[in-house]
Amino acid sequence: MAEAYHKQGPGKEVVGIIDLKVLVNGSDEEGWMAQGLEIDYFICAKTEKSVKEKFIEGLSKTIALHITENGNIENLLIPAPAEVWKEYYDASDKAAQATASIRVEGQTLPDIHETHKNTKIYLPKNLTFVTTQAEAQTEAHRG
Repeated sequence: MAEAYHKQGPGKEVVGIIDLKVLVNGSDEEGWMAQGLEIDYFICAKTEKSVKEKFIEGLSKTIALHITENGNIENLLIPAPAEVWKEYYDASDKAAQATASIRVEGQTLPDIHETHKNTKIYLPKNLTFVTTQAEAQTEAHRG
């Protein structure tokens, strides 16, 4: 499970999210979506690579906005809906059974994203992207 923290000190704030899981699905024809599981944040893009990059960048900016607007990240710490978790577990089970159209990849990210002068955001050191192709989803919904 992911772990999140927000620490405030004199003149600085530090936010960390560790071991966040992200469900990535789509196709190059229809576009891609990345959905956080422990944090209900998602984004769409045209390519698989860009959806992952935009997810990381957008999550950083969303965290900074929550700190600026609310003084904390509590409202951000809401898990994705149950149907998204089910899709993730279904995809993970298929990946464990070596289904070629589903890929699980861990990614080590840069330690710090500075989003404004007083906030350092430590993004997930271990971010797990589970990628499914659109045709794999269609088959799963039929079966």
